[in-house]
Amino acid sequence: VDDESIVISSKVWKEAPPIADYSGSGYRVIEKAAKAVVPNAVVVPSLLFGATDTRHYTELADNIYRFRGVSVAFDQAKGVHGTNEYIWVDSFEQSIVVAKQIIKLGSGTP
Repeated sequence: VDDESIVISSKVWKEAPPIADYSGSGYRVIEKAAKAVVPNAVVVPSLLFGATDTRHYTELADNIYRFRGVSVAFDQAKGVHGTNEYIWVDSFEQSIVVAKQIIKLGSGTP
């Protein structure tokens, strides 16, 4: 920014959020929701590299799950956060259905 009146600052974030309980009820809700929409889905815990907004929620929840209900083909994974990043429209629509299932199952709504 070529303007001396604008000051840009940032906070250094050094501590990672705690590991979420993948044997807990929250994880089971995610797993059930994914399998309700994509019956042959394999839901497994994994690591997410990078700083996300989760650091702002550690005081609000015991477990923070970083989950997206999208299907990504192997060749698409190369472009994540890079040139020509994309997902298919039907995968995006599927992620909305999965999110609705998470809300229903997590709230106990039949």
